[in-house]
Amino acid sequence: MRLRVSDRAPDVALEGVDGGRLECSRPGAPAVVLFTRYAGCPVCQLEVARIASAMPEFRARSCGVWMVFQSTAEHLRAAMAEWKPGFAAVADPTAHLYEAFGVEASVAGYLAPGSLLALVRATMAGKRHGRFEGRETQLPAGFVLDPTGRIALAHYGRSVGDDAPVSALLGALDSLNNGADQRVRPVP
Repeated sequence: MRLRVSDRAPDVALEGVDGGRLECSRPGAPAVVLFTRYAGCPVCQLEVARIASAMPEFRARSCGVWMVFQSTAEHLRAAMAEWKPGFAAVADPTAHLYEAFGVEASVAGYLAPGSLLALVRATMAGKRHGRFEGRETQLPAGFVLDPTGRIALAHYGRSVGDDAPVSALLGALDSLNNGADQRVRPVP
């Protein structure tokens, strides 16, 4: 079941491959939780680079950033050592966390024109396909959690490259920091 703004985050913990841990239902500070496919996916590699380049802005807002992958911990640790993106990576090859957050796989989304466009962009950026892991039809999602575990932003991708815009993530964090009411915040 999809989560909506003001819903409680699932009572699950994210275990980073670096040993960090985030209790989603009570993070204690704002947190960004992103879902992508797997480390070998070129579109996902492009998303990693996009979020990595925005890490100074996330750090300025005193939040944690966590990205969930379908990859095994071993493959993800190797990728993170190469990428050094500055955020926490979570291995979820069984898709337990995807299910908890209502993040779906979709053949229609996988075959959508936006998915092909995202692959072209990733290829043009020099990203190359690596090992296949998990569900190839997995769609992305992005969430901002408030310190009490409420959803401040929920974005469910409609195609493989339809990731939560950085501007929307930062905007939700700014609203939290300014005490704005998140129940009326639409997701682009």
